[in-house]
Amino acid sequence: MKSVFIYVQHLLGIGHLKRIEVIADELARAGFKVCVASGGVELPCFSFAEIELLALPALKTDAQFTALYRHDNRAPAPSFFTHRAERLLHRFNQEFFDFLIIEMFPFARRQMRFELIPLLQQAKIAHKHHHNPHHNPHQKKHHRTIICSSIRDIVQLKSADKNQQTCDLIQQYFDWILVHGDKNFIPLTRSFPLAHQFQQKILYTGYITRPYEPANQPIDENANKSTRTVKKITAQKITAKKILVSAGGGAAGKNCYESCLKAAASPQGQKYHWHFLIGNNIGSEFFNEFVRRAPHNAKVEQNRADFRDQLKQCDLSISQAGYNTMMDLIATRTRGILIPFEGVAETEQLMRAQYFAHSKNYMIAREHNLN
Repeated sequence: MKSVFIYVQHLLGIGHLKRIEVIADELARAGFKVCVASGGVELPCFSFAEIELLALPALKTDAQFTALYRHDNRAPAPSFFTHRAERLLHRFNQEFFDFLIIEMFPFARRQMRFELIPLLQQAKIAHKHHHNPHHNPHQKKHHRTIICSSIRDIVQLKSADKNQQTCDLIQQYFDWILVHGDKNFIPLTRSFPLAHQFQQKILYTGYITRPYEPANQPIDENANKSTRTVKKITAQKITAKKILVSAGGGAAGKNCYESCLKAAASPQGQKYHWHFLIGNNIGSEFFNEFVRRAPHNAKVEQNRADFRDQLKQCDLSISQAGYNTMMDLIATRTRGILIPFEGVAETEQLMRAQYFAHSKNYMIAREHNLN
């Protein structure tokens, strides 16, 4: 049985963990032994069935990505980082892994170099020895760990110096760069101009998502029959009756939630039913206050496991433009207004939204235009 060691660190949103959950599940289904090392805050909506989960002491960040914090919002001491790195390396060294998959690094997660560089160094020298029965019994065949970087379709734009540092790390440590997208739609060079330096290592896997399987529950037959026109956050208009508002994990979605709450309470917005799904990362204080302020035509809940079914039953989705949200919109064929997260010069979601907005199913509203 082939074995895979996967490292993932979600700091703000939940998209990284959600994508790795799909990949890990499919690898296990295909017969691989999988161990997932997760360094983010534990989330109740995720489960790795029949997969070993190594939960590292949790780290997170704020919407500005200014610093790392423990799960209790305290600054971690140097010993905290040392403990994490030792625990990660100890588990990796307990057995030979055929594959090491590191999510986003070295394109992102540079803050985690303190534990990832030692892990990569160890993986470079990890070999498994097999006796070859068809040759000299004293002759051994060596298998080494194959090292992969797992990245989404678009990476955050960075300076030329940082891009070159990324290329140097790829050449030094990585065998393959797994790009979870389509080169004929969004080539990696659009967000990482130096991709030509490691072109021979790039593998486009296609977009990563589960097929949509509707739950066994009644679906509103009129859900996709639009009869009215509602003025949106932008100057454009789109027809809708039931509007679903979501923002992934929620930590970076306050602007989206607040703007839609104003729209729902407006005279025009009161003609429609609004369903708000509040991310688990945003905190109970915000959630409780949001419930208190919600108008009569708005339903407010925390994120639901049947998110896709909720999308399928609505006429319009208002959301950010994260990787997994876009996959859910496409899988359910739901029209949407995309509000890309653009905090601290973030470019990834805006670029993705601009590509997908070529379809008539999606429009873009910029965060700085929300009121």
